[in-house]
Amino acid sequence: MASNELAKLVEKLSKRIEDERLKGEEGDEDWTKMSIIVPLIEGLGWDIAKDLGYQKKSLSSDDDQERLDFILKSHPSIGIEAKAPNVPPPQDYE
Repeated sequence: MASNELAKLVEKLSKRIEDERLKGEEGDEDWTKMSIIVPLIEGLGWDIAKDLGYQKKSLSSDDDQERLDFILKSHPSIGIEAKAPNVPPPQDYE
């Protein structure tokens, strides 16, 4: 993807976020996934049907472990954790 195409994509997605805020609707985590993350991944040239995986959740009711929302099947794999736009990023990542 050419840098001007990437800049246009980022501008489009930024506008989408701002429009959502102006409507007073911050969106939730699913909104972030489908409205921001998936279009960005596709815009970067990834095929979401074959390049995007998901971490399986345990069927056990006592499994409180957090799971990544997406995993890009690359080498090494890239984990993606989605949050609603109004949720601040974690401060303890390394």
